[in-house]
Amino acid sequence: MVFSDRTMSAFERADPATHRRIVEASVAWTDMELRYGGRALRYGGYGFTAVARKTLLAVLQEQAAEAGVRLRFEDPADAAELAGGHDLVVAADGVNSATHSALSDRFGPGSGSARASRPGSAPACRSRW
Repeated sequence: MVFSDRTMSAFERADPATHRRIVEASVAWTDMELRYGGRALRYGGYGFTAVARKTLLAVLQEQAAEAGVRLRFEDPADAAELAGGHDLVVAADGVNSATHSALSDRFGPGSGSARASRPGSAPACRSRW
């Protein structure tokens, strides 16, 4: 996962302890190099931080558990059960989420496509939110 300096600053303001753990497990850089057609353009001033997805998930899970959150994985839940009595539900069951469909009035799901960077290419990404 790659985050801009601006995003990392927002993380730090929102949750300094989690920010610190992400920084400890990541690599940061400011210079970028664009290579195209045998040419290279190097520029700087845009800071980024990268952390492995599994590492980020581990940090977030540890922080949540330390805060008293009950974490459940690979544990199918009935949508009606999820609809009441929870402060936060993270339903990670994919783009065709049964949970999102069942609770669409609460989640307000939508979907969209993004195009790859090459002009005229087919949609490269499909998201649901």
